[in-house]
Parts: sequence; structure tokens; C-alpha cells
Amino acid sequence: MAARSPREAVTPDQYRRLAKEDIERIGHIEAGYCTRNPGRSLVFENGSHQPQRGPMKIGDRRRMEAVPARACGTFRYRPPTAAGLDAFAAVWIHELPANPAGPIAVASDGTVDLQWVNGDFRVAGPDTEAAIEDLPSGTRIIGFRFRPGAAAAWLGTAVSNLTDRRVALESLWGPRARHAANSVPYEPDLERLVHYLEIIVGRMAPAFEGGDRKMRTAYHLTAGGPPPGAPLVPWLGRALGMTERTLRRRFDQVFGYGPKTLDRILRYQRYLRLAGSSRDSTARLALQAGYADQAHLNRESRRLTGSTAALMRQLAARWAPLDD
Repeated sequence: MAARSPREAVTPDQYRRLAKEDIERIGHIEAGYCTRNPGRSLVFENGSHQPQRGPMKIGDRRRMEAVPARACGTFRYRPPTAAGLDAFAAVWIHELPANPAGPIAVASDGTVDLQWVNGDFRVAGPDTEAAIEDLPSGTRIIGFRFRPGAAAAWLGTAVSNLTDRRVALESLWGPRARHAANSVPYEPDLERLVHYLEIIVGRMAPAFEGGDRKMRTAYHLTAGGPPPGAPLVPWLGRALGMTERTLRRRFDQVFGYGPKTLDRILRYQRYLRLAGSSRDSTARLALQAGYADQAHLNRESRRLTGSTAALMRQLAARWAPLDD
């Protein structure tokens, strides 16, 4: 298959072929199973099946080899049930398979998570592009998804300090985080472990008072998008009664990046929601989600998820993005 210009239109048939090849690359997309077939060709960063000229960087190779996180192992989520968890929209569990899976690509979705991984708490900051992680086979990650606008107040730090990072909670809270981690009992039963974690996390920030409500409104306005033809930042500033300078500063503090970056990420989440429930063509879904065309969508998909839009559509049929 010849290399394509990034601006060249891609037909639905070409996308179905790319999806099929990507699915063969990552293996069977089934709960609890994740592997690769090294004999298959790969879709390279330049959109072709031929490598770019010149030596491949190690980071490029890791991105190319990474499997979409939610195609690897099992993933489930539910609303939090314990007291004191008003800062969180959901509790989720990701169990990686026992067979070696290599690096995984965690899609950028505009959120912040408190995670329990390998006996310790860490914070997964908001990502500006797909984050590549290497975790041991069989790892269980239990996550607490912060509501929009809540992470900075709960954690006591600007979210911009966490952007594109995985940070040990102890580095933010010191001994208080270590005490919380030590209070988590050894529990081989996963559901009981999640129950204990909910109770402990619910007691970790008793002074939390709901986060930044105005910036939570800003999040939902951005998610819905401005009226046709209205520039995003001036429109948000008028809607929220803020100067553009104040708006950008507050976005950095609460979300970890500016309005335009959040808009890009949430636009892709709109695509995933549409893709999980619609039979329309990918080209039509791209326009409905707010992209200029299908090629624009696919470029953003590779940047934010590490995979093609067609492959992510296949995965979207299995799971929906987490809502607030």
C-alpha cells in the first residue's frame, strides 16, 4: 500500500482495511487476552506500511509496538459507593493479562486519575498525547477518576504540575500518602480490595469542598463546543465572565493545559461516543464530531491514542468513554 499524504482523503474501504490490519497487529481483542503477531505488517507513523526514512527512534518504536490499553486485558468501571468520594466520577479496574503484552498505549481523554498500582498510590496526570507505559504482566490497576475541576483541590497542587506524568502520591503528600498506602490491607479478593480502597480514599481528603465549580462548567462548555463560527477562547471567556488571560491560567491550574488542547481531546471523545453507537460511515462521524474531514480525524487519533480511528471504532463498540 503506497504512502499517503496526510491531507489526502481516505475512503471507507481503506479504513476498513487499516482496521483489519491493526486488529491483526494487536491480536484478538477479547477480554483477558492480548498478544501480537510479529509476522504482520505495521501501520507506521507516516500513515503507510513502509517505515520512514532514516533510523527509527526508540520512542517511535515503542509507540509503534504499543497496544491500546483497553484492548489488553479486562476493563470495567462503576460509580463510587463509599462516603467521602464526591471528588470522583467513577472507580475503574484494569487487569492486564498474564501473558506478556509489552508496552500499552493509554489514550489521552482529558482526565486525572488516582491509581492503586503494585501496592502504592500514584496520580496519572492529564496527557496531551497517547502515554506509553510498560507494566508487568498480570498487573491490576484500580483507578479513581476525578470529576472535572476536582483534582487540583483534592490533591492540593496545580494539575499543570502533573501533565504528561505519572506521579507517586507520596511525592505530593509526603508521609500522609505513605500512611494511607500502609493502611490498605492485603486482600487477594479483588472486589473486597476495591471496597477497602474506596473507604480509605474517602477518608484521605476530608477538607475537600467540591472543587472548582466554574471550571467544571468550563469543561462541559468545551465538551459541547462553541456555536458554529465562534472562536473557542473568546466564547468561553464571555460565557464564564473571565478575561482570556485568566481563562488560560485557570485552565492550566485545573485541567493541566489550555482550552484549545482540552477542546482537541474532548472532540475525540465525542467521536468515540458516536462511534460506539452509530452505523454511519467514519467520514460522516468525523464531521459530526467536529473534524474537517476523515484524514483530520485519523491524524488526531494517532496522536491521542496511538492507533487509527478505525481501530478505535472497533474498540468503542466494546466500551464507552467514562462520563462525569
